Amino acid sequence: MISLAKACNVPLDWLAEGRGAPEISNGAVASIPAANSADDSMEVKFFDAEPSAGRGNIPDEWVGSESYSVSRSFLSSVLGVFSRKVFFVRIQGDSMMPSLSPGDTILVNYETESFVEAVYVITIQGLLMVKRLSMKDPFNISVSSDNPRYQPFQVPLNRVGWMGTDMDADMRIIGRVVGRFQLNF
Repeated sequence: MISLAKACNVPLDWLAEGRGAPEISNGAVASIPAANSADDSMEVKFFDAEPSAGRGNIPDEWVGSESYSVSRSFLSSVLGVFSRKVFFVRIQGDSMMPSLSPGDTILVNYETESFVEAVYVITIQGLLMVKRLSMKDPFNISVSSDNPRYQPFQVPLNRVGWMGTDMDADMRIIGRVVGRFQLNF
């Protein structure tokens, strides 16, 4: 968050808690809207389950979590996230390097949405993973890693479902990765 505050040239307090106006050093006000009240923050859960950017991980539980207060202005203005259905989770493994590194914390939007080519948290036969998904053709989704050491594979589109909608699907999409952070929660 410190690096992001420096890069955006806004105070860390504003970025973390949405307090005050984000002043730029030359006295101009940043184009990011200021938080006007305590209503600007929302609770975001940080789950203990660690999806694998590798061959997959079987999570013990999704119930172990802590809540953190995050500025909605930060989510919408900086990350372009308008959904309240988001959570944090730390990843393990190296299959998504250099885009995601082991130990990175990702912000995941779990609102069911239209499929776009992006990085997602998914489950495949109970294994929790972080992978890049794209349409291979009208009948298959390609599941790939950014690290070339890992081979891509395809899943038939009729065997893919969003979490909570098709529990018999071979691959369930939990949510799209919308942010990456190096945090020490």
